[in-house]
Amino acid sequence: MTQTAVAKQEAALKQYESKDYGVAIEQDDIQIPSLILLQAGTDLSELADTPWKKGQFYDMATDELLDKVEGLVVGYKVTARLFGPKQQNGRADMIRFSSDGKHWDDSGDLITPDEFKYREDGEFAKKAFSYLIIRKGQEFPVMVTFKGASAKNAKKLNSHLARMRPSFRSYFSFFSTHEEGDGNNWYEIHALPQPKKVPDEKSLELASEMFNMIANTKVANEELQEEAPKY
Repeated sequence: MTQTAVAKQEAALKQYESKDYGVAIEQDDIQIPSLILLQAGTDLSELADTPWKKGQFYDMATDELLDKVEGLVVGYKVTARLFGPKQQNGRADMIRFSSDGKHWDDSGDLITPDEFKYREDGEFAKKAFSYLIIRKGQEFPVMVTFKGASAKNAKKLNSHLARMRPSFRSYFSFFSTHEEGDGNNWYEIHALPQPKKVPDEKSLELASEMFNMIANTKVANEELQEEAPKY
């Protein structure tokens, strides 16, 4: 297509921009893609024919494999889950889920402090911390979740966010580390502030719009929904 043809096409489209030709989609009907930390047991159909390494991140929005990520935090969500006894394969089924990290969804009962206390059999409530971030250079947000062994690292991130106004005043660096213990090995997510890496004006405007949009909106995310049991 020649430059003249492209110019004509853009001019033709501009006449529709001032009118409301957008599809009226409710924010609750938008699915937020995940930024997934790849582990030994990760099984994603999207990566069936793609070589990947443990400890990398997979961005479901852009279909990219990344060793580390820089992003602005524009949203936050806490959930909790309770697992039953471990099966022969070492895995356990989730038997209760909390979409707010405070009340069980099946009964509405408040989760007591005792339910969060550590038990060697693993049958205690565990929190997961999810952050809606806008990757540097991207316009659509993704959800990154600190769960399992990574959950403890979320509290370090939270200590920084608690003092930041706005939460997107500078970028955070998200990366993974290889850990070993009790004959097992795994990867954990970490996040460190980058106070000298501030967003440009366009990125600030985008982050502000996204922050305000989701402030009173229920965030839908495939990773969270797949984990919730069907009561």
